[in-house]
This record gives sequence, structure tokens and C-alpha cells, in this order.
Amino acid sequence: AALATAAADTAANYDDRLRAAQWIGANKAQTIQSGSGELDFLAGNRITDVASEQPLWATARRVAASRAKNEATMIRLYRAVLGIAPSDDESALKLFRALLQSGRPREALAALEDRRHVASELADRARLADAYVRINDLQQAIGIFDQIFESGPPAQTNRWRAAAAAV
Repeated sequence: AALATAAADTAANYDDRLRAAQWIGANKAQTIQSGSGELDFLAGNRITDVASEQPLWATARRVAASRAKNEATMIRLYRAVLGIAPSDDESALKLFRALLQSGRPREALAALEDRRHVASELADRARLADAYVRINDLQQAIGIFDQIFESGPPAQTNRWRAAAAAV
């Protein structure tokens, strides 16, 4: 009851209300009356891609995208999230991954345009290099592989060294 009250508190910060609604949805899904359709939707935990596509519901779309069964749905939802919240680096990275997985390396690279820093994990750096290989920008790919080899443990980078040698 306290979390439902927190989610409904219109004087509270929206991010705090959002966390309360998400906790309710993840742990004790229930219908609440928060005064926000998105918060009520998240607390009820009946997340579908179509239902999440209400105006300005970035978080609902992000949750629906994370649960999507296919890349096409993920791509549509993460693009919509970025239309609402263009500085959402996490959604940009997830869009990059989904686009690359669906065989669209140019679009994947465009998703990270001006924010390649979000691909900071070694696996994402390798995906970035792979995207450049797929579009035949071998100089960029080799530069990223070199960065991976400098920072990654040999046990993890040996497979990527073999891939770089093939380039």
C-alpha cells in the first residue's frame, strides 16, 4: 500500500513514482490509481508492445522492448523510446544490438552515432567492430579490435584476435 501511495503522490518526483510502480509490477502486480496511465500500466505488469505505445510512454516502451520476442518489435519500440528520450544511451545500445542481430549493420552503427562510448563492454566493442567489418570499413574495425586487445583479458580476446586476423 505504501508503494501504491508513493506512485500516486503527484508532488513526488516522477522518477521516484516510476520506481515505485515498477517495483509493484515486478513484485506484487496490481491495479493502482496513480493519476498516470503509464505508472498504472507498469504496476499492473500486463506489458505488451501494442499497449505500451501511448504518447510519451518511454519507460513502458522500454520495458515492452526488453520483453519482445523478436528484433522487429524491439527495433520499433527502442526507436520510439529514442524519439521520446533522445539521450537514453541504454536504449540506443539495445537498438544497436537488435539492428546488428537482424543483419542491419549500417543502421546499427547509426543508432550509436555520436555515442560510441556506450559500447564500453568488450562484447559490445566486438559487435561494433563486427558492424564495421560488415559494411567493409576495415580501418575502423581494426582500430576497435586493437582497443579490445589492449584492454581485454587474453582468455576473452583470443577469439576476437582470430576474427581480426581474418580481416
